[in-house]
Amino acid sequence: VLVIGAGPIGIATIAMGLLKGAHFIALDTNDKRLQYVQSKYPGVDVLKLNEHIEDDIKNLLKGDLPTIVID
Repeated sequence: VLVIGAGPIGIATIAMGLLKGAHFIALDTNDKRLQYVQSKYPGVDVLKLNEHIEDDIKNLLKGDLPTIVID
């Protein structure tokens, strides 16, 4: 599951989804938010938005794209 935005709503989405065993990627432009997600949810992958984000996601998911995207 790709969560776009690691603010309060994105973090709550991740927290609830982890209870169901989902794998998450948090995407944001804010380094502090991504660091917070990494510190509180070590199993969640984090990516900073950049011009090559599609390639970064595919590399993380071994060539695939996420089946669920939450914005």
